[in-house]
Parts: sequence; structure tokens; C-alpha cells
Amino acid sequence: MRGGVSRARHLLWPAGILLGLAAEKTLYGWGDPLHWIPDLAVGWTFIGFGLAATTRWPDDRTGRLMAVTGFTWLLGNFTGVDSAALAWVATHAIFVYRGPLVHLVLAYPSGRLPGRVERSAAAAGYAAAFIPPVWRNDA
Repeated sequence: MRGGVSRARHLLWPAGILLGLAAEKTLYGWGDPLHWIPDLAVGWTFIGFGLAATTRWPDDRTGRLMAVTGFTWLLGNFTGVDSAALAWVATHAIFVYRGPLVHLVLAYPSGRLPGRVERSAAAAGYAAAFIPPVWRNDA
């Protein structure tokens, strides 16, 4: 089983590269590097360091949270696609990265949330990520 997981993890590298390029091309086009380069750098940094951490420390959850943050960082870039279904998903996924990012910060360095306060704060982070009235609220 471990070998299959390892092979699947290796496929995430090219998936992250392709997702990043497609996301930036879709939202900004290549003619606006002042916007797409920083956005791509954030997504790829989380993905790259997350996947590297899962390779180095496979039982540690921190790397997985980092990689998920990077992949979800790029999802909102697909809001302007021609597919109504994909555009709807992307529009509702704009802030999905907040959930795993808050979880990552609270659970560092083990990737595990140590107590009730941290679990509650992580739940609030996921609410801010997935529930539009929460992430639209300025507070």
C-alpha cells in the first residue's frame, strides 16, 4: 500500500505545475505578469514545500496541509471559465484555502490540533473557507 501512495504523491508534482499554469492563464493571461507571477509563486510554494515535507516526513500532517493549501489557493482562478458548472465551483472555492491554512498554522509543527481551542479555531477557519456569508463578512 505504501508504494501506491508514494506513486500517487509523485503525480501531485506535475498536477500542481499544470494546475498552477492553467489557473494563471485562465485568470490573468500571460500578458499580466505583475499579477500572475506572485499568485503562482504562492500556490507553487505551498504545493512544493508541502509535497517535499510529505516525502521527507510521510507521517507528519503538516506537509499534507501545506500541499492542500497550495492546490486550493489556485481554485478561485477558474471563475471566468466558459463552463457554468466549473465557474460556479470556482466562485464558491475562492477562499477554500483559508481552511487548511488556518489548520496548518494552528497545528504546526505536528499537523495535529492539540486542544479544544485550536480545534474550534480551525473549525472557524473552515467555516470562513466554505460558507459564503462567513467569508463575505468583513469582520
